[in-house]
Amino acid sequence: MSYVEICGVRRVIRPQRRYMPSRKEQDEAWSRLLSKMDAFYAEASDRLAVRSRPLTLARFLDAGICVGLLDPVSNIMANAICSSDDLQPDHTDDQVILPGAVVDEKRDELGRRSLDGLVAFLLYFFPYLPKWEAVRYLLLADADLLAAAGLIVADRGMARFSLDSNVATPAFEEAVTLGAQIAKHSQPKLLVHVWMMLSSRLHQVQALLLEMQPHSPRQNLDDLKVLIEEPAAPYSLSLSWDLAGSRLLSNSSSNSIIVAGMPYQHTRSLRMVLLDTIHGFYLKALAMLPRSELRSRLHRSLLRAGHCYGPMDPVSNIIFNTIWYDVNFPAAVTPVLDVIGPNSLTRLESRSFYGLISFLQTRYHDLSEHQIVRCLVAASGQLSVADPNLLSDAEELEVEQNQQQHCSDDRRRDHWLSSLYDDALGKMKQQSPCADVQEAYAAAATAAWHPNPEEQAKFLASWKEKRSLTFPITSEDEPTFDLHIICCVNEDGDSGSGDISYPAVLFFAEFDNEKEDDAAPLLLCQVHEPTPFAEHVRCLYCEAAGARIVHPPSLKFHGGGNELEEVIRGVHSLSNDQLICKNEHAVQHLYGVEEDFMYIDVN
Repeated sequence: MSYVEICGVRRVIRPQRRYMPSRKEQDEAWSRLLSKMDAFYAEASDRLAVRSRPLTLARFLDAGICVGLLDPVSNIMANAICSSDDLQPDHTDDQVILPGAVVDEKRDELGRRSLDGLVAFLLYFFPYLPKWEAVRYLLLADADLLAAAGLIVADRGMARFSLDSNVATPAFEEAVTLGAQIAKHSQPKLLVHVWMMLSSRLHQVQALLLEMQPHSPRQNLDDLKVLIEEPAAPYSLSLSWDLAGSRLLSNSSSNSIIVAGMPYQHTRSLRMVLLDTIHGFYLKALAMLPRSELRSRLHRSLLRAGHCYGPMDPVSNIIFNTIWYDVNFPAAVTPVLDVIGPNSLTRLESRSFYGLISFLQTRYHDLSEHQIVRCLVAASGQLSVADPNLLSDAEELEVEQNQQQHCSDDRRRDHWLSSLYDDALGKMKQQSPCADVQEAYAAAATAAWHPNPEEQAKFLASWKEKRSLTFPITSEDEPTFDLHIICCVNEDGDSGSGDISYPAVLFFAEFDNEKEDDAAPLLLCQVHEPTPFAEHVRCLYCEAAGARIVHPPSLKFHGGGNELEEVIRGVHSLSNDQLICKNEHAVQHLYGVEEDFMYIDVN
């Protein structure tokens, strides 16, 4: 994860190699999951009486995978029953009954296929997730797909996650399709269609499956057929999400995990979620900075010293840290630039992250890095919320009021998916500071590679004006959609850029790098500012480069769904593990990058 440099009371956090279990531990987890799958298939085959019904057995062995919206046994049964348009009970005449040993062998193979499909779903749906970690979540959730997804969402602190969002729903359908294909379902598109048709009536489906017994299958089959064929109500994936949450709470082993915390600490995953949120802070700050000054000179001070830690909200901290450095340490000459490169921006966001955790670990030595990162997630990256001793009561109230007006990501009053993050803030309130604020800011500035850490620490510690900014810092009347700044460019494959215009409109553009004579974009559309601690549109090449370009949720772009599928299938030049490693390298690269040649005196 990271290591700590200790100098007096200061704690400076530096990047370090991520945790990975041994091959033996990974093999043991996989074997335990397969044992659970065996038990689920045994129960499902008994309830469907497949050994006495050849047609049902054929459907069971062909399509009875456990990818779906309900618990594993219910998914297996529903997929087997709904594998064709003919939902009538079996007619055993002229059917060949397979020997028991053959059925058992095929059933074991079906369990392995299903497990591969479950893992593929999670790897596609969630970024930064290695296979071993997906297996552990499935093991904790007893191979329940949506329950495992719920554990990931809860552990990452994604309190604004919603399966019904315009980002999550299409990604979910694609992930289910991929999972069905990996599990070798004969009709993956049909499987997705059936589950989406049933998504708003899962209570009825579940009741029918629970009532289904070997001696009386006909009425239940007919009722299930009616549910599938009658006009569908609007999709409601949120219902399946709520049911998965109920199953998690009723599962004693999963419940103990939620209450006590995961058996291993996903500091890296939490860091990535927090970095996504920090990126949103920089998008807002870029939109608020005056256009001409940003292009002519503030880009330099932003990349050198525009960190998001400080006594105000993160966006205001970025702006004032940038302006303070420009005023006190100006460059003789700076180029006029339209672009802030992706590597430079990623580096700045990572430096801010390490500054934040170094500040808090200097203040509270008894808290681990994982506890501090969890606290920062709970506080939406705002030090004045994470550190209860940073501001006076009056100042904290004022900051809270301004933050609610300025930042939509204040989630302290939201309902959490688990109690872990409330506990993180609670533990912080029980601590007594081990160092004063100036020492903590000095540690933060050192970890963030600030060129003048002691001077910045003195400035931030003496900062008396705590008001946040709620307006662009400019006196100009810019025309609508006049280019403000290109805040990110992905050079792998087609180029994408997030363009901010006044009044704060974000655009996505994609160009063909190979057609130099054609300047027209392949794709140009408005996108919305990403919601913090929620689902984001994935892009293979941006993740590999550590870039955080905001992509459109419903349009195809280079590096999107099809290429991500190839990664999970193992037919792309990049594997999932390689993608994670490249991303890890990009976000931990805190020193010089190639783009620095564009700037004068930028390290």
